[in-house]
Amino acid sequence: EWEQDGVRRDVFFRQEGATLFIATAQGVLELNDVTHRPAASKNGEGSGRVVATMDGAIIGVGVEVGQEVERGDTVIVLEAMKMEHSLKSDIPGTVEEICVNSGEQVKGKQLLVVIKPKEVA
Repeated sequence: EWEQDGVRRDVFFRQEGATLFIATAQGVLELNDVTHRPAASKNGEGSGRVVATMDGAIIGVGVEVGQEVERGDTVIVLEAMKMEHSLKSDIPGTVEEICVNSGEQVKGKQLLVVIKPKEVA
């Protein structure tokens, strides 16, 4: 049941995976969950690939090739939609490749940094 401006109306909803459908007298609203999560491999570890979450500008590169990083370390700062987004390493390892420089414009899902997983002894 939905109440707006003191008027109560019935609404119906259905969820299919990451999509929620809400049906009202005015039509159907479709909501898609687009939560940005790091890619994960079969064993639960991340991919080591840091990609742009959306179109924007690189305003900070916080690592260098050969640098050791831990899971959760910020490697890139992306400015998009007038906000700063800290892009973090999803694995512990060594920075193998940096594909962008500060000031560059990037597209969503563009590869920014490659991290080689830490060797397990």
